[in-house]
Amino acid sequence: VREDRIAELKKRIAAGDYGVRLRARGNGVEGRLAHSINSIAEQMSEKHSAATVDRLTLVANRQTILAELFDEVERTNRYGRPLSVAFVDIDHFKQVNDTYGHQVGDLVLREVAGILHEHIRATDRIGRYGGEEFMLILTETEIEAAAGLAEKLRMMVMRQRIPIEGGQTINVTISIGLAGGTGDVVRFDTIVRDAD
Repeated sequence: VREDRIAELKKRIAAGDYGVRLRARGNGVEGRLAHSINSIAEQMSEKHSAATVDRLTLVANRQTILAELFDEVERTNRYGRPLSVAFVDIDHFKQVNDTYGHQVGDLVLREVAGILHEHIRATDRIGRYGGEEFMLILTETEIEAAAGLAEKLRMMVMRQRIPIEGGQTINVTISIGLAGGTGDVVRFDTIVRDAD
């Protein structure tokens, strides 16, 4: 393994690129060195994931999504670009836990997070903000377009039948509030809410 290649990989790992790997050749010094560097990168990746991802829903945790929000607001203000933020709340979630138990509640959280994550763009962000609350950061999105997306997401969650024990299914609804604007101008709206 060449020293310049090792130096390059160390820099990449230090910069947060934990996917780097060295090809291990043999059991000699070079092979052991490659194995050690690969092991360090894997451990760093696991630690980073544990610190930034909500373990239950596998989306960004509160600290991470808030840090991303602050970064996006700063970028929006700097360049005068549109930004919308959606706050998603699972309606009557306590009732789900009380009726079916926390295991089903966890399943509902994972299912809703999956629907939200699957139907936003790769440039958007999702994170678990609190118990049954999620935040969506919708970059380069005017509030009107965000409202359309919010309604689409609300309908998708409402139609989803979530399988639980005993061959039963349940469904839940969500309410979504939006904030958005361009640059320093932000408008707050409550857009979609469960009809009951």
